[in-house]
Amino acid sequence: MEDSNKNDGMMFDFWNGTLFNKLQEQGLFKEDTDLEFFCSSDGVHLFKSRTNFAIWLIMLLNLNLPPDERVKLENVIICSFMPGPKNPQDLDSYMHPLVQEFILLQSKSGVQV
Repeated sequence: MEDSNKNDGMMFDFWNGTLFNKLQEQGLFKEDTDLEFFCSSDGVHLFKSRTNFAIWLIMLLNLNLPPDERVKLENVIICSFMPGPKNPQDLDSYMHPLVQEFILLQSKSGVQV
C-alpha cells in the first residue's frame, strides 16, 4: 500500500519527517495514545488605526489530526497571549504554565478525565 503522505520523496507531514524519526529513536511517540503538538508564536496588530499596538499569541496545533483538519479554527488552541507593541522579552515566563501542564499530562498520575 502506498503511503499517502509521501510523493516522490517529498515530505508532506511531520510524521514522515527526519525530526519525527529522531524523536522516535530517543524513545518518544511509541504509543498510539501519544500526542504531538506544534507550538507557534506570532504578533498580531489588533487595530488598523493603531499600528503601535499588538498582541503576541502562543498557539498549538495538534499534529495527530489530519493535516487539513489541524489548521481549522475550531482545532487551533490559543494557549496564551502577551500584550504590547513589541515582541515579548521573556517568552519563557509565558511558556512556563504550558510546559507545567504538559509535564503533568506526561506523568504517571496523568489527569482525571
